[in-house]
Amino acid sequence: MDSIYLLNRGIWLLSLSVCFSIVLLSVQHPYQHQLVVRRARLYVVPLTIFVMNALHLTPGFSIELVYWLGESLFLILVIFAYWESARFLEKPVGALLFLPAVTAGLVWLLHAQAAQLMNEIPLVHYVWTILFPLVILYWHNKQKKIERRFFFYGTFILTLSYGVQFFGKSVYLPEVSVLLKITAYVLWTAHFALIARTETLTYKQDLIDLERKMDRTAFYAAKKRESEIARTHQNILETAKKDGLTGAFNRISIMDMIEETIRMKKEGAFSILMFDIDKFKYINDNFGHVVGDMALKQLANVADGVIRGEDRFGRYGGDEFIVLLPSLNLPEARIVAERLRERVSDIKDPSFTISIGIAIYPKDATSVTKLIEIADKGMYRSKGKGGNAVSHVDVF
Repeated sequence: MDSIYLLNRGIWLLSLSVCFSIVLLSVQHPYQHQLVVRRARLYVVPLTIFVMNALHLTPGFSIELVYWLGESLFLILVIFAYWESARFLEKPVGALLFLPAVTAGLVWLLHAQAAQLMNEIPLVHYVWTILFPLVILYWHNKQKKIERRFFFYGTFILTLSYGVQFFGKSVYLPEVSVLLKITAYVLWTAHFALIARTETLTYKQDLIDLERKMDRTAFYAAKKRESEIARTHQNILETAKKDGLTGAFNRISIMDMIEETIRMKKEGAFSILMFDIDKFKYINDNFGHVVGDMALKQLANVADGVIRGEDRFGRYGGDEFIVLLPSLNLPEARIVAERLRERVSDIKDPSFTISIGIAIYPKDATSVTKLIEIADKGMYRSKGKGGNAVSHVDVF
């Protein structure tokens, strides 16, 4: 009897620690599946009875009766945990406050009759009320493949331990029943621990995936922002190269383009046109600077319509403009200049004409300043003809 009592006391300590661990795990770990939460919080029932026995709150309540009452209530609640009415177990207050209070009250009501009830329960009642429903629930769970099977393995083995007691006609736990109970509690612990581990790894992987997604999002956002900054920077650079009034390249930009063309061409020929508005001072003095600005804008629009895509048009200063013709010789440049002069002479409101000078690289000069100087002399030669003309310093 002493050895059996010690075995019972050892099982009691194991049961107490396992139930406490599972209940604590149900509070600390946010299980994804609500059925797992319900299962875990059911262990508050045997835990309550084990604690009451440890605190001697039930006089004359032996350890065998503690097992029988606590685990029998647990097995019955396992079945009810699958119904919608058991959803109160998913709420910590309902599971961890209400259920222990109800269990304690039930123990106080039943502890005097527990031994009599245990001895009077027939074997057939054990089979149909506990064992058979558990088998049905096990197969139902197996077909749906919800979680690992350790919980049902443990619950099934626990019911077998009671079967051993019933068949042995004893309220005490023989050695076989002890081993079955130990196995059941180990399997329960493994069930919840493995689910917690699996879900923790899942959370970790989800976190890693989220971090990767955020990194990719941040990377693409940074690349997008970098592209936007690059475009903005490029737009600023382009804007800085342009004349604010006419939209033509400014003096520095058009001179840089001519110099770059000289570096690229070396032995190849190209042309530049230089022109200004005839009697532009007269337009400003008699019609105002607003009209003068309008004339400059109209001139720029006409020039943009005459030149080709590879040509470059810039404002040299005041009413003086330069057109870079990268691949045209003198006769071809003259054709472009005449077309430009004719189009400008058709402008109305205000009406004005232009004088154009042509310079050819490398025949006339091999530097930017000399080319512009030759074109400028050609332009003033056109003015000497009365304006509205195209001239080269030497040829025509």
